Amino acid sequence: MARLSAGTLTNTHVTGQVSSAGGLVGGLVGWSDQGSVSQSSSTATVSGASEVGGLIGRNRAASVTDTYATGAVTGTGSAIGGLIGSTVQGTTLTNAYASGRVTGTGGLVGNVDGDGATVTNSYWDMDSTGQATSAAGTGIDSTNARTQATYAGFDFTDTWVMFEGDTRPMLRGEYSTTLFTPHALQLMALDLSANYRLGTDLNLGAALAAGGNGYYSDVWGAAGFKPVGNASTPFTGSLDGQGHLIRDLRINRANESEVALIGQTASGAQIHDLGMVGGSVHGGSNAASLVGINYGGILSDLHTNVTISSTARGAGGLVARNRDNGIIRNSYATGDVSGAENVVGGLTGENWGLVENSYATGNVTGVVFTGGLVGANTGTIRNAYATGQVQGTQYVGGLAGYSGGLIEYTYATGDVSGVTSVGGLVGDISTGRVADSFWNTDTFTGPGAGTIGGSATVENLRGLDSTALRDASNYATWNLATSGGSNAVWRIYEGQTAPLLRSFMQSVTVTATDIGNKTYDGQNSGTSGYTTDLGTTLDDDLLLGSLTYSSASQNAGSYSTTDGSLTLGGLYSGQKGYDISYADTTLTIDKAALTITAADASKTYDGLAFTGGNGVSYSGFVNGEDASVLGGNLTYGGSAQGAVNNGSYAISANGLASGNYAITFVDGTLTISGQPQAQPNNPTAEIPQPYSSILASLQHNIGDDNAPSPSFDSGDLYRIADSGIRLPEGLE
Repeated sequence: MARLSAGTLTNTHVTGQVSSAGGLVGGLVGWSDQGSVSQSSSTATVSGASEVGGLIGRNRAASVTDTYATGAVTGTGSAIGGLIGSTVQGTTLTNAYASGRVTGTGGLVGNVDGDGATVTNSYWDMDSTGQATSAAGTGIDSTNARTQATYAGFDFTDTWVMFEGDTRPMLRGEYSTTLFTPHALQLMALDLSANYRLGTDLNLGAALAAGGNGYYSDVWGAAGFKPVGNASTPFTGSLDGQGHLIRDLRINRANESEVALIGQTASGAQIHDLGMVGGSVHGGSNAASLVGINYGGILSDLHTNVTISSTARGAGGLVARNRDNGIIRNSYATGDVSGAENVVGGLTGENWGLVENSYATGNVTGVVFTGGLVGANTGTIRNAYATGQVQGTQYVGGLAGYSGGLIEYTYATGDVSGVTSVGGLVGDISTGRVADSFWNTDTFTGPGAGTIGGSATVENLRGLDSTALRDASNYATWNLATSGGSNAVWRIYEGQTAPLLRSFMQSVTVTATDIGNKTYDGQNSGTSGYTTDLGTTLDDDLLLGSLTYSSASQNAGSYSTTDGSLTLGGLYSGQKGYDISYADTTLTIDKAALTITAADASKTYDGLAFTGGNGVSYSGFVNGEDASVLGGNLTYGGSAQGAVNNGSYAISANGLASGNYAITFVDGTLTISGQPQAQPNNPTAEIPQPYSSILASLQHNIGDDNAPSPSFDSGDLYRIADSGIRLPEGLE
């Protein structure tokens, strides 16, 4: 608020950042002019020129009661204060403190004018503010800043609240069952049976971190967040995360037990739909991100990525110990977990209840009873898996270090190392039953169970290599789907992933965009672009692979996903990705164009009729095919058939057929040439009478060897030769 003029502001709490290039800047009010501010606070960082305060910039003839500011304050001019920049014409300041680092002039108040100010029970932390002096107030140090006795005059019954030794004072008015601030999250401890819900994502990073000068200015100190509920006063209410996240939780309590956001629950407690990302928890015994010990509570739809470590017994990524029929369902943990003693697990260190539809991926280090998912199990683990590396000494397993209960439909893929009772799935199966479960033989070459007790039942515990883990046929007894949109517990992408828990995956429907019609190419498969029903909200990084299709045959025709003659696939996703379904579609393969051309032919006239052809050529075969794929018999027709005389004639090819090619026949040409031309009809030669007798004599004697040779006188012979008639050889 820029200016409060003669008004009243109460029970108002500010977070975030306030900045101005000018003056009169405050985390809550820039200028309180004869106003009244009470039971209000600011954790915002504030910056400006002059008259800059963590709560109020200028306070003129106004009152400020039961207030505090913890944000850093920076000013480039004068009158810079942790709570109030300047007071003008009198100020009444009662029951207040400031702890944010101040770059300016005063730890609590930057400047008080000549009219003075009435200041009662108001303090600044000289260490965290970095200011040894203030225009008003009493300086304290960080050593006693979280001790109630330091704040003389504060009403800790009705107005103020603090957790002795763990926090600075907070206002009871900050309590709410709908949580919008880190302080409200801490104040859940005021009513451990109430029903809470997160109203927004909460980032605890800045609130729990030390300032640039090494001191903690917000309400928490070096130990960080104080767990809500403990062994003597457990949390029995509910916390609905409403899908929100708590970021950067930090707890450092190496000598305490039940160290987590919620220290301990009891029967009736319910926590669900909440995520925790970043930060770390370091505790003595029973350290975890969400719950130290879950005694009979129901924890569901939770996920956490927080680094966990403990100095004593019990550590888990989500819960340190799940006891008395407590339930952990539809939850996962991805942070690393380490424990200095026993009962250490990626999800929970110990399970006496039910763990189902859950998984862990963090690396786990312990001593005794160390498992990738659960350290020691005497309850039920069903439909669960672990992928992290596991290291311990005794009773060490990829999924569970020890089991005396029931384990079924599980697998583990991480490397496992230890000394005794070391197994790819379970370190020691002393009693109970382990069934239909697997471990990865590529990462752990030892047995599935390190040791097995005489009363234990082990059924279908098998080692699979990485390839076999991605083969759906190995999970015949599981409730497993190989296609999207089912109600199955598990989902597998054949050849791409091991089984994934479907409850953590978002459904998506993929529609192929490039499948419809294509021309026959001899292939029954291909790739296609696609769209999804998620539109622009789709995370492309989580949808992997390429969309492929495969028809029942490569032949021309129609194929449909509806009748199973067309299948779509090729896309896949990971555990926090998508359960992929494909919209129905149809593929039509049209015939390819094939041209068959009859070869040309030629011949020299021979008086014989032409038949047949001179062969054909082909243009348009695909995928290396040739004439052998055609049906029918090649025949010839056209005007060339029976042609005899000179000329050009059509040679037509036909008779061939195909279901995959649309055939066009092109004629060739027959050319006949060289036929002799007919001789002209000459008139009969008229032989002169004087020669007739000679010719007659010649004809008479031809062929008769004994006939006497005719005799001619020289004049007759001359006349015969001169006539152009050739005489028989020998005649002279």
